[in-house]
Formats: sequence, structure tokens, C-alpha cells
Amino acid sequence: MSQFFPGNIFPLPGHNNKKETMIHTTTFRLLLGCCVLFGLLSSCKSLQELSQLNIPTAGFRGATVKGIQSQASGGIVVSLGLRFRFTNPYTLPLRIPEHRFGLKINNKPTAGRLSTQPSFAVSPQSDTLVVYDFILDLNSRRLRQMNVLGRDNRYEFEADVTLDLSDYGISLPGGMGRKTFHLSFADSIRLPLLPVVEPATEAAQLRFLGEMETFDLGVFQQAFTPFIDQLLNAKFEQDMLAPFIAQLQALDCPSGINQSRPCLEMFSSAVVAFINTAFAADPPLRSQLLSDWNALQQELLNAPEAEEPIIDAVIQTFMPGSASSLANLKAQWTTFKESPAQIRYPGPGVTGLLVRVPFVLYNPNEFAIEAPAFFADAQMSSSYHPIRFEAGQAGSQQTAIPPKSRRNMQLLLELNWGEGGGILSLFQGASLTPRLQGSTRVDVGYGPMQIRMDLPLQLKMGE
Repeated sequence: MSQFFPGNIFPLPGHNNKKETMIHTTTFRLLLGCCVLFGLLSSCKSLQELSQLNIPTAGFRGATVKGIQSQASGGIVVSLGLRFRFTNPYTLPLRIPEHRFGLKINNKPTAGRLSTQPSFAVSPQSDTLVVYDFILDLNSRRLRQMNVLGRDNRYEFEADVTLDLSDYGISLPGGMGRKTFHLSFADSIRLPLLPVVEPATEAAQLRFLGEMETFDLGVFQQAFTPFIDQLLNAKFEQDMLAPFIAQLQALDCPSGINQSRPCLEMFSSAVVAFINTAFAADPPLRSQLLSDWNALQQELLNAPEAEEPIIDAVIQTFMPGSASSLANLKAQWTTFKESPAQIRYPGPGVTGLLVRVPFVLYNPNEFAIEAPAFFADAQMSSSYHPIRFEAGQAGSQQTAIPPKSRRNMQLLLELNWGEGGGILSLFQGASLTPRLQGSTRVDVGYGPMQIRMDLPLQLKMGE
């Protein structure tokens, strides 16, 4: 037999979340009526006697669902409590024996074995409320394997209770007085996944409040540009070394009677002969010295290319490992010349600092969740607010994050030292006594709610 109890049943967080929904509850008559009916019919009892017989009942009276964040894993632990009322119409205490009970989600057991409810007594002509508790660790491997997280699921409660009616003066033939009765209840439950915080593609910002000072770079750019450009870009003239090298190559020296040879050639031959003689016992060293001598002659006789800057030739000749540094110097100088002539920097006109950190919040669930929000403002007067902190959505007015969706969020911190000494007076040992005003948005199962705060606050610089 089924009944409805709409009077004192209310919607629960994550548990059949509809405002006008009445939770269907089944009054379990423990099937005693059927047993008594069969017994009476077999004993030729009248229907009038049947109608006068009182029968114990057990009925579902509601559920509580609590979500608790685990200190160990950081995940969510859901506590589910199912309340049943057992009624005893007899003048003797009704002993409900120890019995087994369990919970299934989407027709799959949540635990490897059933739980046990200890025996309890219901006072004569009274009732007792019994709570069947279940702890669902959403971080457990079993629930993850059941694929129930991040969605609404159907759960089923089952329990078996065995009673002997002869203990209460009811005699039935054929051993029908001892019977195991089945209790069951089903509803929906939401098992959420925690939202995931992801980095934003947008960079964090730091911005000074108030008037910035201006520094003019134009004077330095104009003063240094001619000199630095000449230093980096000056080139060899085409004929600067050519006459000297030509004369060196044409110079002859006597080599015998009425004979002559180019002096440079004679000197080179003498050096080669000396190296061959002096280092004949060390062929590797001799070969290296001859190679170095030939390279030196090429450096002496070959004039630099006309298009090569002087500083490049100097670096390549005397500091060949610094070529990359020279290229970086030229690039930095070009950037400096092309930079804006004025830069802005914080000065006496700056009144505060604003820090903005963007991030992304991802909803991995198959249902919408509420975006968190927090706002706090330390107020000294109607116009002076030394500290302001805000966490919430960036630009969007929608508070709900749809299933499997992302929402841009931001953290804002504003420091204001521009009036009445402000925060700067803290460094001189003074204290500030603003009022901390603000609000936070939370969802306790009935939609988002604003919780406002207005608290006295004392600010003092710590050591």
C-alpha cells in the first residue's frame, strides 16, 4: 500500500531538486496484512474481525543529503540519511530485530556487502524514527568505475526485516507467523564533480591608480643616435689600405748578382724554411705552424671588404666568439631608437595599485552549477576604501555555468593609499579601523543566495 506525505517533506540539496515536487513515500505495512488475511481466511475468521486488527507499519519520512569536502583527498563525501518511521499499535513493545540493508545506484550496489541495522524497540502504541545512513566518497575507485559522478542518478534503498507475530499474540497456521518483509525506496540523487580551475590565455595585469609621471626619452635618443650609429655602421673606405698593400707586394730585394725577388716572397720563403728545419722532428706541430703562417699572410695581404662595418671586422678578427653579442647590441639599439619618446612611471600622483588575475572555471558535470562570487571592501569613510577584494566572473552577468562548459573568472585586489594618510600611515606605526563590507554568493540547494557582511576591522602593520 502506498501513501503520500506532502505536509512535512521538503526539497533537498541535490535530492530531487524541484521546488514544487512532493517526494513520494511508501508506507510499508510489512505485508502483515496479507499474512493476517491468509491466516484469517484459513481459520474462517470474518471480514469484520479482519477490519478490527491493528497492524504495525513502517513508512519513509524523508531524506537528508550533505556534501562534505574530505580533508584527506580534497574530494567530496556525500552523506545520505534515509528516515523511516516504525509504528507499534500493540500494548507490548515491538522489537525490530537486527537486519541488513543496502543501497544501489543505477541498479549497481555502492558497497561490496550490505550494512547492518542493530535491533531496536518501538514503545507500545508509539512510533520511532530510524535513520539509515550511507557515506558516499566521490573520490573512491568504486564510484568512479560505476560512472555515476557528475550527473543525476537513481538510487534504491532495500532492507529485509524478519518478525514473529506469535510474540504479539497473533497465531497463524502453517508457520505463517514468521515472515521476512522487504522494505524499499527509490529516488534521485546528484553526485557532483568539483569544478576545475584552469589557466587563462590572458595575462595577469598590474596597474597603478592615479596620475603617472612622464619621462622624456627624446633628448637621449637625439643625443646618442649620431654617435652610436657611426660606431655600429662605419665602414672601411675602398682605397684606404690598397696603396700600402700594393707597394708591399711590389717591393723587391736583391737575391744575387744582378738578381732580385719580391721582398715579401723572400721573407715568406725564409720563414717556411726555418719552420721546416726547426720543427722537423715534430711533424704535427710543423704542419700547424705552416698553416698559421699562411693564414697570417692572407690577413696581411687581403684588404677588408668595402661594405663591411669596421666594428664587424674588429670583432671577427680579435673576438670571433662575440659575434652574437654584437648582433644583439645592434637589435637593442634599433629598438631603443624606435621606442616612444616618452615613458610613464609611478610617482607622487599614484594613489593605489590594482592587481587582476584571470582564470577559467570548467564545469565537468552534466548539470549546471553556480559560479562562485565574493566581494569585500574595507571602508574608512563614504569615499575612502583602502582595500577592496573581488572574485567572480569576468564580464558575464550569468551566474550559472552550463554543463561541460567554461566560464572566464577573475581575482581583483585594489589597494588605495591616496586619502587621509591611508595605507602609507601604517608604515609609521598608525592603525586603521575600517569597516569590512561585502557579500558572498553561495548555493545551499535552493539556488544562489547572497550573504552580506558588515564587520569592524583593525589594520596594523605586523613585524
